[in-house]
Amino acid sequence: MRVWVVETPEAWDRLKSKLAELPREEKSEVILIKDQGVVRCPRCDPEPFRYLRQFVLDGGRLVICARSLARYGIPETRPPEFFERVPDGEVFLQELRSQGYRVESV
Repeated sequence: MRVWVVETPEAWDRLKSKLAELPREEKSEVILIKDQGVVRCPRCDPEPFRYLRQFVLDGGRLVICARSLARYGIPETRPPEFFERVPDGEVFLQELRSQGYRVESV
């Protein structure tokens, strides 16, 4: 599974273009929002990423900040304790890589 690293609203626009070209089965990949080395959560800090909620409703899965991961259990395949020990964005990316995720910047 791929992790898309989205750092700006412009990067989200680029990602939407990429998603439009992907086959349907690949569109429910994980999206990671990363801002200055910190995982940014649209639920905790909705601006400027409020429109990402629509992607969740469309069947995509969204990786949110470490503070909220245990509460929401996203992605569902990982136990809450995996997320509770994630201190920041860069360590989180390393953890995802070690779990076999493909991390790509947009």
